[in-house]
Amino acid sequence: MTGHHRVVPDTRCTPGALVVADGRVEWVGPRRDLPARYAGADRVDHGDSLITPGFVDTHVHLAQVDAIASPGHQLLPWLEHSMYPAEMRFADLDYARRAGWFFCDTLLSVGTTTGVRSRPSTSTSARTGRWTSAAS
Repeated sequence: MTGHHRVVPDTRCTPGALVVADGRVEWVGPRRDLPARYAGADRVDHGDSLITPGFVDTHVHLAQVDAIASPGHQLLPWLEHSMYPAEMRFADLDYARRAGWFFCDTLLSVGTTTGVRSRPSTSTSARTGRWTSAAS
């Protein structure tokens, strides 16, 4: 390390291959090592894109989906004027369903496949839009 700079070796990725069948990963590795049994498989070239597993958001609030980036206040006034009213709208089941799907679609659109609520034992799968609990 020199000064405030760090020298990093060339970290460009080797072109890779990912084989998926029936929604499950069967093989992953450098493209040059792709097993011959997959030679006839359909191919999709993603160019120089990076393929990653789904991201996990460890702190999300479904009930605040329409209040994200609401005007800032001190904590209690912000909760009273922005967050609590946003959460109260979820008493309307139709609104809650639409907001839930919007929330899950938004998570998926940025590569997030799992979100964990503020309670550690509860999470949602963006794929199904269903909340699950470790106790259930």
